[in-house]
Amino acid sequence: MLINLGVGWHKSSLPKEVKTSIKAANFKENHTILYELDFIQLAHFLFKPYSIKDINDLPTVISKMLDKTLSKAEQKEIKNYFPKNNWDRYFNDVVDCESEQLNNKWSKLYEIRIKVAHNKSLKEVDYHAGNELCNFLQPIIDDAIKSLDVLEIPEEEREAISLNSMTTIDNSIKPFIENYQIFTTGLSETIKANQDIFSNIASAIKPIQSFLDYSNSGTFAIGNSLKDALGSIESTKGIILSGDSIDRWSDLTSNSMQLFSEASSSLQNNYEGLTISDNITSFLDLKNDSDDSGEK
Repeated sequence: MLINLGVGWHKSSLPKEVKTSIKAANFKENHTILYELDFIQLAHFLFKPYSIKDINDLPTVISKMLDKTLSKAEQKEIKNYFPKNNWDRYFNDVVDCESEQLNNKWSKLYEIRIKVAHNKSLKEVDYHAGNELCNFLQPIIDDAIKSLDVLEIPEEEREAISLNSMTTIDNSIKPFIENYQIFTTGLSETIKANQDIFSNIASAIKPIQSFLDYSNSGTFAIGNSLKDALGSIESTKGIILSGDSIDRWSDLTSNSMQLFSEASSSLQNNYEGLTISDNITSFLDLKNDSDDSGEK
């Protein structure tokens, strides 16, 4: 999966100055995030269900499609709202093993592994069971690795996979990831609805980074407040995806709602007459409620 994703574990995705500013004292340069995981957490990367898109948007999508025959692209869009684990999503068709069976075997091996790792009493029956489980799992893992050459992961799904996988390490970052997915969806929708302003980035897979790239090239104007807000969001995401400074993730994402609200407000203020997506409006409503509360 790491080979095919190409994101999440590559240090080069994080700006050097950001990495330097947040590096923890115990940071290990040659250390990847996989070394921070317990044996059972590795299974979460494969077997923990999640949806590619925000499920709260599903009723709206369905209502728009009820009265027409769905194309394959529209069917796929709906399916992306359904929670599904990575094994079922990418490996089930090329490796002969159901995720439920594989997960059960993995969990049983984990119980035996705990006894070995903590020097607990290990019965002969456990020893034989452990060998049988390893003999069952090894060829499946080998087949999965061999399938990497034929495994295709769409570019638009890669980042979502990596971000959702990170919640298996620290669940406190889940609100940031959910808000990030809502905001990026809203930004993509806003870009498409304002072709006269954003024609060059209408099909951007990564709308925030593309937005910043095109603004830096002088394609269209962007205010400092919007640029700073979008930059902060991308920097926080980059820190999470790099696997660095795990002990600071919760601090970095604690004000995520405020961060996305500020970005949404700056986007609205930056362009006169901009048609705003409902997903962006949801953050604007929260900011307005917060400002009203502050005034009182």
